[in-house]
Amino acid sequence: MDLTQLKWTKNVNHQGDDKYWAYQNIDPDLNIFRLNWKTEQAENARKPEEGELILLRQRAKVTHIVKLLNNTLYEEPTDGEFGISRLVQVLWIADY
Repeated sequence: MDLTQLKWTKNVNHQGDDKYWAYQNIDPDLNIFRLNWKTEQAENARKPEEGELILLRQRAKVTHIVKLLNNTLYEEPTDGEFGISRLVQVLWIADY
């Protein structure tokens, strides 16, 4: 795997059960999902550019390496605090 575009890390605070990670139920054929940011972190969510890689950490473990698929910031009306997302594709995921 070419990691020359690995420029970002993101800490993911999964709100669910401690034995599961966020973003583990991803379509295995596409490996694409929307990576969420807190609504007030729109500026940070815009910084990574299309094609760059993000290393995701959860509970002090590296869980995913994802690639940004575009420069679009998706804003979804929601009552929750994570209303902003970017479209990413999984390049690597750790064993659970």
